[in-house]
Amino acid sequence: MPNIKSAKKRVEVIKKKTMRNNSIKSGYKTAIKKAEAAIESKNMEEAKKLLEEDKEEYVIPLKITHPAVTTDKIGSEGFPDLLGEFSTTYNAGATARTTNLKLASNKINNTVVMPGETFSYNKVVGKRTVAAGYKEAPAYAGGKVVNDIGGGICQITSTLYNAVIFANLDIVSRSNHQFVPSYVKAGRDATVVYGAIDFKFKNTRKYPIKIKSSVSGGIAKIQIFGMKEETEYDVKIETKITGSIPMQTTYEDDPTLEQGKEKVVQKGHNGTYSEAYKVVYLNGKVVSRTLLSKDKYNQMSTIIKRGTKGTTIQTPPATTPEQPTQPTPPVEPTVPSEPETPTAPETPTEPTTPEEQESAPAA
Repeated sequence: MPNIKSAKKRVEVIKKKTMRNNSIKSGYKTAIKKAEAAIESKNMEEAKKLLEEDKEEYVIPLKITHPAVTTDKIGSEGFPDLLGEFSTTYNAGATARTTNLKLASNKINNTVVMPGETFSYNKVVGKRTVAAGYKEAPAYAGGKVVNDIGGGICQITSTLYNAVIFANLDIVSRSNHQFVPSYVKAGRDATVVYGAIDFKFKNTRKYPIKIKSSVSGGIAKIQIFGMKEETEYDVKIETKITGSIPMQTTYEDDPTLEQGKEKVVQKGHNGTYSEAYKVVYLNGKVVSRTLLSKDKYNQMSTIIKRGTKGTTIQTPPATTPEQPTQPTPPVEPTVPSEPETPTAPETPTEPTTPEEQESAPAA
């Protein structure tokens, strides 16, 4: 034991500091254990709260470990089962439209959607612009078929829509076209407009799913891969036509076409009312039958150009306004003559029954 007073004091100071250090170290270890437990349970807010509650400041060594394999690199071993698929056909000779299909298909190809996550077509595909490589191709606008940047990509949306239903995933947002498209039946299409109309679905399964999309040889094909669950269901889509809208014919004057000639520039078709149902089976028996949508598709008018070339517009001759005539002076009244003996009234003839007229039905 030290005998010098200063030495004794130094020992007491060291003792107090040691006790304080031990207390700090104990708190440090406790804080680390609690924080590590919170981090392991992925409760970052709790870990932050635990550290902020202690008045002391601690430096916790953090080691970041990146996964050896990320979701975008997971191969078929992570998604062993085909959950749903659908294919549509296209005209491979329409090069501009085919380019648009391939660009959109490549954007969604290999996309992984985690359980509970919602997929947005517009978010994944992005804005359809010339800079992004999209071409002008036929699209619906204003009741007509017109050329538009990115025309045709709704075929990829529609193909994906059907594949998603067959994979038994939930549809979050879907809209139909103005007219029935050529590549799917009424009730089985999905249109998109960037910034306005989106197609969305949610992965309601237990495991991640992966989208495989391809456009080749006149066939657009989309497959949904994942891992089957303990109980798997079969899904079918039923559609039915519930009404029809008659096609109309529209004439447009064309000064470049000879008078008397006509040219069909757009071939129309009837409009349609339809319903689509998702029917779920288990062991061959119907488990549920759910309405997917009730859709209206407008009629597409047949547009005929009518020639007006060579037509002479006749100007009516100028007319001189008539001069006002002088008023006729009043005539002196004459003395009334003796009234004539009234003749007997003629016997009225039987009234004729008016003929019924057929009115032409309204167009």
